[in-house]
Amino acid sequence: MASTDNLVKLVQLRTAMTRVKTELDNLDARNFGDAAVADGQIKFFAKAGDTTPLKTLDLPEELFLDQVRTSFVPTFLFSNASYPDATNPNLDGKPVLVLAVKGDKKTDPTLTYSFVNLEKLVDTYTAGNGIDITENVVSAKLDPATDNILTVSASGLKGTAKVAGATQGNIAVFGANGANGAIVDSGYTVAPDADINTMLTNVFGA
Repeated sequence: MASTDNLVKLVQLRTAMTRVKTELDNLDARNFGDAAVADGQIKFFAKAGDTTPLKTLDLPEELFLDQVRTSFVPTFLFSNASYPDATNPNLDGKPVLVLAVKGDKKTDPTLTYSFVNLEKLVDTYTAGNGIDITENVVSAKLDPATDNILTVSASGLKGTAKVAGATQGNIAVFGANGANGAIVDSGYTVAPDADINTMLTNVFGA
């Protein structure tokens, strides 16, 4: 090991100083004078306006809900073509909310699917006798038979018993001979008091 007390020549000192300057220049070149965030990376530059970064750091991919692919499917049917790389949730035939989550990378962005079963939140109604369900609208069906006395309006169902061709004041009776109990016009009216008095006078005298 050389003694630290030895004298050096000027040329040797120049060599040492040149080495020091070279190292300092290298350190100066590594100073970050500017930074930018682009393409999912933080980029550090020696000075503002440089286009070649001294160092880059990859940022985690930003994920967001893809509004185009996110949808409510009333009757779900899983397929690899519709939901690539997803696991079949075994919810076919059920009302399902499909959530699509997409990354922001320009090349090969992340795309994942989640499936939420809404069966417990969505009531499914089945039409029974006399009821019709069309496009979430429930309505009553009317039998087209000519003897049906029901009608329907914006106010609701209404039943009105009418006899076609009946005479005002006549007594209504149930039809016979296979008329199945239909109400018909008897052709008779209730006698007025004057007719009763005339009949009594004719029988008993004035």
